[in-house]
Amino acid sequence: MKILSMVGLNEAYLFLRRYRELSEGQKYLYKLAKACWSGKKNLIFDEICSTLDRVTARIVAYLAQKFCRRNGRTLIAATSHEDLAYDLNPDLIVRKSFGPYVEVARLKPSPRPCSILEKIRIESGGYQDYKILAPFHYIGRSAGYVRKIFRAVAQLDGRRELAGVIVYSHPYLDVSARSAAVQGLRDLRRILNRRAYAKLIDESFSRISRVIVHPKYRGIGVGTMLVRETLGKAGTAYVEALAVMARYNPFFEKAGMRRIEYESRSMEVIEKTLERLELLGVDPSLINSKTYLRRTLAGMSRRRLRGVADAVRRIAQAKLMSPKIIEGIERLEIDSMADALSRVRAKPEYFLWRNPELASPIERALKKRK
Repeated sequence: MKILSMVGLNEAYLFLRRYRELSEGQKYLYKLAKACWSGKKNLIFDEICSTLDRVTARIVAYLAQKFCRRNGRTLIAATSHEDLAYDLNPDLIVRKSFGPYVEVARLKPSPRPCSILEKIRIESGGYQDYKILAPFHYIGRSAGYVRKIFRAVAQLDGRRELAGVIVYSHPYLDVSARSAAVQGLRDLRRILNRRAYAKLIDESFSRISRVIVHPKYRGIGVGTMLVRETLGKAGTAYVEALAVMARYNPFFEKAGMRRIEYESRSMEVIEKTLERLELLGVDPSLINSKTYLRRTLAGMSRRRLRGVADAVRRIAQAKLMSPKIIEGIERLEIDSMADALSRVRAKPEYFLWRNPELASPIERALKKRK
């Protein structure tokens, strides 16, 4: 997964496709990833990107050279398209004209962004922008109670194309990593009543609930650009993000956010409960498939189903799921149990950013208590 992410093929739905179902650009990138996996040191592309549109060609060329440099590979690319030279950023250019004439130029390239990134601008967006790109995100559920949305727009050849979107939502009430990262927050949780504490958290934090980059523009830094240029526009003293995929693509850190190591009590409960479910006949590696869960649970005896329901209820309570789901689990409803289990994800990474230009309501609350 890390290799696929490096070449811009980190879309969840791509992992389910066959090679013949990929676009021409995706096929180029898959070949790069496969070459790295196989250990080949020299990669030769004849007529590189010749079948792609010129924007995609420049992006693929950029990803190809970046990938090879990071992994110690030699890339030899033949092309008749001069517009790829900037993004290939070569050490050596050999120009073969008609007849015997050959021109050789040795260069001293330095790292530089993709030429397409210079054509992208960040601006205020709306929920419709999110809906357009939502199918490309690995989580299909709602983005939560939205606070602000910004979009990345590519301005190319007189056209404007949506390249990415970032969604800022209102924060969760309790996050164990947040309590560990922000000094005094645990004390305020204990001192304040629930309503006052909820108001304080909402005034202090915004949560990045979605960062979605159109597959065509992945790998060139659009995600990092979206986060970096909008953190200060969220309107709160703190911005946080919880993301599982961030362990494979560290764009939050590149944008200036700080990764926080933490222990999750709910994840500890879930891990122990999944071990119990495995003994009862539920494969933890398949719990994100509702079809598998419904089929497996439907084939269980009433007695075993009660044991599964008890375990699933613990998970639902640990993840603060709705009373409706918990009540359904207690009634041994297979759909409720499948719904709860399918929502279980790996432990997310937690990132935090402090806006130095805004006063913190948390710091003010702590001063009042002294």
